[in-house]
Amino acid sequence: MAFRLRRHDGEQDNYDHGLLVDHQQLEDLSIVGEGDRGVELLDRDDFSLKPSRFYQDSRGINWPVSWTLNMADEQFTINALLDQQTVDLSILYWEGLVEVLDPDGSRSGLGYMELTGYERNR
Repeated sequence: MAFRLRRHDGEQDNYDHGLLVDHQQLEDLSIVGEGDRGVELLDRDDFSLKPSRFYQDSRGINWPVSWTLNMADEQFTINALLDQQTVDLSILYWEGLVEVLDPDGSRSGLGYMELTGYERNR
């Protein structure tokens, strides 16, 4: 899991963080804290997320639907399984299913992404 705040200057935020879980080492799915076997907390310098492809909706808003994730010496691609996954309730946001690809293009996981605060380019 990775949590990234967007800043106007494009820099990483001090609140960016993540959680790396080795599902093969966990005996159950409960996560208690940092000392748990198979769980590693990530701070902002342990990973980077950079958008690599955008989807423009009918309002003219560009949503990042493909990302490059770097952690240590590993690189993954995160792709939306469907570009149009916007939700228009009290706020407009994007949420939906994503796949995680290894450098060789093999699917190594599935996930869920939420994006908020995007506006039409002026």
